[in-house]
Amino acid sequence: MTDEERKAKWDRHYFADRDPGSAYEFLTEAKCLIEEKFGIGYFSAADFAGGSGGTALWLSQQGFDTSLIELSTKAIQIAEAKARESNLFLKTVSHDLESSELLASSWDLVVCSNFFDRRLFRMFHLYVKPGGLIFIRVPTTINLERNVRPGKKFLADPGELLVLCKDFEIISHEEKWFEDRHEARFIGCLPESSTKRN
Repeated sequence: MTDEERKAKWDRHYFADRDPGSAYEFLTEAKCLIEEKFGIGYFSAADFAGGSGGTALWLSQQGFDTSLIELSTKAIQIAEAKARESNLFLKTVSHDLESSELLASSWDLVVCSNFFDRRLFRMFHLYVKPGGLIFIRVPTTINLERNVRPGKKFLADPGELLVLCKDFEIISHEEKWFEDRHEARFIGCLPESSTKRN
């Protein structure tokens, strides 16, 4: 599938949807960890493949300088409209995360949920600032025991996140059934000793 075909696919997905939804509970339940780590100050956050912005808007509400990275123009429009309505500042970046093009920024906190690309995951240490946090939530291949979707291409193998995110110190890692979906959930911290990118 080409970049344009992927974009058209996700634009169709979001075309009839005008509600950005809410932030993933995986992230909101870790609010105490986030507050303990960052406290009060100027910090940046990014939601990769963030759809129509539910999580990115929540991060903005918490005081982060937040970027939504998303391929779908329709999803970005929904997020931007909700940000204006809620008087929140939100940066949006139109980007195909399956492309070979690198983003030029790094952030203090990075979230990636329901999107899996091995090449991207191996590069996440480039997108998190030293001392920063990463939150990842993806279904695993075990999910196919009960669900036909997502397909295997979009699923992580058991234990694979630990290999792909080996540059991060593990704060939390679990793989199990969450209701009727088998997921891998990973929270990590990039060591302060890591070389800064910018």
